[in-house]
Amino acid sequence: MKEKPQRDESTHDIIMDVVRYAFILKRASIIDHDGFEELIRTTIDWPKLNYEPESETDSDLPDQPPPATDSP
Repeated sequence: MKEKPQRDESTHDIIMDVVRYAFILKRASIIDHDGFEELIRTTIDWPKLNYEPESETDSDLPDQPPPATDSP
């Protein structure tokens, strides 16, 4: 059975940098709230994109991203 890749520090650092830049872009009104959420969701899911389970039952990844919540 294939194991999920472990998160390494460089991946974590990249994700945190993108999240930081997303906050800056949103605060500067370069991206709107929906664009901000999409950027964060895609960035957080990025390490999982290279993982393909051997069968459908092995997958704990959702088929669709969770619905966006409105937060202040």
